[in-house]
Amino acid sequence: MTNTTMPAPATTLRERMIEDMKLQRLCRTTQRNYLRDVERFAIWLGRPPVARQTG
Repeated sequence: MTNTTMPAPATTLRERMIEDMKLQRLCRTTQRNYLRDVERFAIWLGRPPVARQTG
C-alpha cells in the first residue's frame, strides 16, 4: 500500500504577515498590536482578510 501525503498548506496571511514583520525587525509588541488591529478590522468588515493574488 502506498502512503500518500497531502502537500503542506500554503502559509496563511497571518503567517506571512508575521514573517514580514520579523524581516523588518519589528518588536514583538508591535507585531502583536498589528495582528490585533488586523483582527479588529476584519471583525469590523464582517469578513476575514484574504491574500490578494496578483497576476
